[in-house]
Amino acid sequence: MPQPRRCLPMLSFSTKGSAKHERIDKVVHALNIVKESHPELDIDGEMQLDAAIVPVVAKQKAPGSTVAGHANVLVFPNLESGNIGYKIAQRFGGWLVFVRFRDDRAVAENHCGSVGNRVSFGRDDDKAT
Repeated sequence: MPQPRRCLPMLSFSTKGSAKHERIDKVVHALNIVKESHPELDIDGEMQLDAAIVPVVAKQKAPGSTVAGHANVLVFPNLESGNIGYKIAQRFGGWLVFVRFRDDRAVAENHCGSVGNRVSFGRDDDKAT
C-alpha cells in the first residue's frame, strides 16, 4: 500500500510574511534548515493554520505553495502551541491522539484518520519537559 504524500506546514501566526516578528524569523530559519537537510520533504512556511488546511484560504494567502491547503502533518513552533493544538483536535475533533517523543520532539498521532494525520512540535528555548 503506497504511503500518502505528507504535506508539512511550519505553523506560525503569519503566512508568507504577512507579519514581522522575531518568532516568525525562528520559524523561517527552521524551515530553511529543514529544506537544506531534507530536500525530499514537502514542507513550507511560515503558515497560519487556516492557510495550511483550507484550500480556499490557501489560494488567497499562499498561492503557489504545494503544502498550503493540503496539510496532513502539522509542525508547531513550540511545545506550548503544539500541546494546545493537539488538545483541540482531540477534544473538539474527536481524534484519538497519541503523543510520543523522538529526538527531543513530541509527535501526536491521530490513528482514526485515513491518512494517519500527525501533529508535531519541538521543544523551544524554555527546555520544557
